[in-house]
Amino acid sequence: MRIMKKLLVLVLTFIVVACAAQKAASDGKIVVTGRITGEGVECLALRGDDGTLYTIGRPANPPAEGQRVRVTGTIAQASICMQGTTINVEKLEVLTGNGGSA
Repeated sequence: MRIMKKLLVLVLTFIVVACAAQKAASDGKIVVTGRITGEGVECLALRGDDGTLYTIGRPANPPAEGQRVRVTGTIAQASICMQGTTINVEKLEVLTGNGGSA
């Protein structure tokens, strides 16, 4: 019986945390900080600080490979990028060595 109570508490805690996380992202915005890599085939690639591969369209003045950036946008529902999670970019900031904007 004690195991069932602990399991129930664990499951309920997970549900509450998952709902809170979903609500925080309900506007659909995503902010990713990471480094531009050469992994992109069709699109510019960004390896997030969490290790996730993201792709973004090719901006007019793309950041150089190795530069740290912060990208704000939404997850694309469809993309020609063929890899990673594609972000529809609303804002792209090139970061300086200490993480601030250039």
